[in-house]
Amino acid sequence: MLLRMSQALGRIALAGREMTRLAGDHMNLGTLRDQVIYPDTPEHWKRKGIPDKVLKEYLDNVQLGYILEREGGWDSV
Repeated sequence: MLLRMSQALGRIALAGREMTRLAGDHMNLGTLRDQVIYPDTPEHWKRKGIPDKVLKEYLDNVQLGYILEREGGWDSV
């Protein structure tokens, strides 16, 4: 079953699993890093001292690690 995210609001039950979909678009203009750290800013993220290696682990945890190489690195737009 395909569900258009623009049409989905509130709680969604799919394949026996329930999730919450936030209303609105949650993509911003910027680099791949900007997308992954959203809603933080790059400056705020640097102050936290969390390295890109950890961001890669986040992507790997949700089976999206391949995106980093596919898109050409963290600074790709």
